[in-house]
This record gives sequence, structure tokens and C-alpha cells, in this order.
Amino acid sequence: MPNKDIKKIKLELKPRTNQLIVAGLLVFILAGALLLLTHANTKNKSIVINGTTINIELADTEELREKGLSGRQKLESDQGLLLAFKTNGNWKIWMKDMNFPIDIVWINEQGKVVGLKENASPSSFPEIFSADQPSRYVLELASGSVAKFGIKLGDEVNKL
Repeated sequence: MPNKDIKKIKLELKPRTNQLIVAGLLVFILAGALLLLTHANTKNKSIVINGTTINIELADTEELREKGLSGRQKLESDQGLLLAFKTNGNWKIWMKDMNFPIDIVWINEQGKVVGLKENASPSSFPEIFSADQPSRYVLELASGSVAKFGIKLGDEVNKL
């Protein structure tokens, strides 16, 4: 008699095990799809300032622009985040939820640098930074990049 009870228990466990395997696979597939969608929203390209190529992520939606570099741990010296707006404006940047200082470059629709802020510190929050002239793009770079690449007001940015 105990043998029948053992078989009965094994049969009852098998469907439960299958359900757990299927559920695990679904979670794995959904996590993979979410990861792919996240990377699909990131548009990588490059721009050139003063002969220096900078690899950028393009933030061209309100959601991506609002997030900016917040929450990241660092930004490589040859990388940046380009916030691209649909219209010219007096675009403001703050350092909310930032973990490292950055340089900020405002660029107009003709591709000219119209504003600079070097070494904007995370501790400066809630201070807001902006350019004196309207811009179409805001480029966030690792702190020290403006000096390293010799970026100055009036410089041309190519491949926008």
C-alpha cells in the first residue's frame, strides 16, 4: 500500500513541476523582451566637435530626456547623451539623482555651441542650468570634456 501512495504523490507533483517550469520560462522570455525594448529605445550615434568624435546616446523622447543620465554610475570620457528637442527653447538642466559631475553643452539648430556649463556637480541640485540663447540640443558629457576637447562658444557640431 505505501507504494501506491508514493506513485500518487509523484503523479500529483508532476503537473505542478510543469507549471513551475512554464512560469519560469515565461518570466525569462518577458525579461528578455523588456531588455530588448529598453535597448531599442536607446539610439546610438556619433557627433564631431573640433575634430573629436563623441559617441552619443540620443534622447529624443520626453521620457528619455527627463531621465537623462540620472541614476547612472559614470559616463566614459568619449561618450555623451544628446537631448534632442523638437523646437528651440531655453532648455534647463538640473542634477537630480546624478551620481557624478558633468559638462553641459547647449547647441542651436544650426549646430553652433551657444552655452556651456563645466563641472555641474550632483550636489548643486536643485540649482538649474541653462544657456543665454535658445538651443535645440543639450549635450551632457563627462566632467572635464569641455576643456579636454577645447569646446567653446560658437564651435560647430557636425552630424546632428
